[in-house]
Amino acid sequence: MVKLKISLKGRVHAILAKHNLGLSFSNLFGKKGRLFLSNIDIVPTSKEAIDSYLRVIDLLDSELKTFSQDIKNKVKDDEKAKILMSISGVGYHFALLILAEIGDINRFPSAKKLVSFAGLCPSTYSSGGKTYHGKIIKQGSRWLRWAMIEVATHAAIYEPCIKRFYEEKKKEAFEYAKEWSAEAMAKKMMKNYEDAIARYKEKKGKKG
Repeated sequence: MVKLKISLKGRVHAILAKHNLGLSFSNLFGKKGRLFLSNIDIVPTSKEAIDSYLRVIDLLDSELKTFSQDIKNKVKDDEKAKILMSISGVGYHFALLILAEIGDINRFPSAKKLVSFAGLCPSTYSSGGKTYHGKIIKQGSRWLRWAMIEVATHAAIYEPCIKRFYEEKKKEAFEYAKEWSAEAMAKKMMKNYEDAIARYKEKKGKKG
């Protein structure tokens, strides 16, 4: 739905560009932009196309809002999801996506195994007695890998240790910095998650 919404907005921009209109708006789909679009004076076929795109965009906005609220409600009832959200960069959507892809976390005996499952291990090769690291292997769960790279990108802004790691790797090899940060973030997430689960079980045991 998000991709479709972006595509439709692009089509509106394309029509306006064709008529050399609306290019001065910082947000064409805000209140002022929508007012401009509703009163725009262009050929009927182009106006009808814009109106049609806007109706679909509004429908998608409504559906996305409902979808997001459903996700938030599910997270509120899921202790594991709330634990994941205590980690920098993990929001409602990523929490449920990560849980869905990981399943039972106890099947991973170590953070390294989780990183491998997500396909976040850097590829390695040796030459002249030295070992070099390159791109991540991109095997395993595609969705978990994507989620962890996105989480790492946000964490690199707000999480000091991940930010330092990211900056160090960026100096070494910029094109792999984001991916290697995702690997570090996956390991950190695994450790935090295991610690939080242990605390939750201990707390629950005391109440029992």
